[in-house]
Amino acid sequence: GAVCDGRLAGAAAEEALRLPEAVTGFRGVRYPKEDAAYARLSALLGEVAMRMLAPRLPEIVAWGGPAYAERYLSAIDRVRGAAPALIPAAIHNLHRTMAIKDEVFVAHQLTSAKKYARDRERFGIDPSRGDRIGYVHLNRPAFDVMGRHLEWDMETRDWQLRLIRRARFLRRLMPAWHRRERAFRDWYEAEVLGAVCDGRLAGAAAEEALRLPESVTGFRAVRYPKEDGAYARLSVLLGEAES
Repeated sequence: GAVCDGRLAGAAAEEALRLPEAVTGFRGVRYPKEDAAYARLSALLGEVAMRMLAPRLPEIVAWGGPAYAERYLSAIDRVRGAAPALIPAAIHNLHRTMAIKDEVFVAHQLTSAKKYARDRERFGIDPSRGDRIGYVHLNRPAFDVMGRHLEWDMETRDWQLRLIRRARFLRRLMPAWHRRERAFRDWYEAEVLGAVCDGRLAGAAAEEALRLPESVTGFRAVRYPKEDGAYARLSVLLGEAES
């Protein structure tokens, strides 16, 4: 399961698949070896979790600061206690729901050191030769202010985005801003993780529930119906688990 769903790949996947090769002998010898195989698989999954956290945790910090990152890690720790094999799915999908792509976070992504380094490698840019990249971004910001929805197309430069990326206070000033995305995040934390961690969902149903955000993609007009679909699917999964 861990190999087929991508939680383990490469050398880690091969090692996991070969774990039974060491489990030999009569029962008295074999059973301790089985326990060692279980422990090694858990360790491999733990290593995968750390690799998955490496790029995601800094983005969570950038979105909401240290307290927000603690919220993220605490939720993952809840999954670890209830369903350790599903930690990778939780890491990936909780990040998807918590790193809401509002205008502040998008500005961070477009002006991050990571993006600049990736672009230099992609386009063969060598600053020592005097190479430079100029950026013009095509954005469509949207704001909800005093009951009015404002949305327009505009071109932005990096200096403008660097100002916006420091404007997290806008989220407090405009509580209706990206309200649906924040509601989806809160639902995922409370309802999906809650159902997995308290045992109402287990096995394949728990994994499917944790992966529901993976299908919620696209711009607002496309994304919102997919969120409604995720809400409905969780209700079905819970109903099937109770029957």
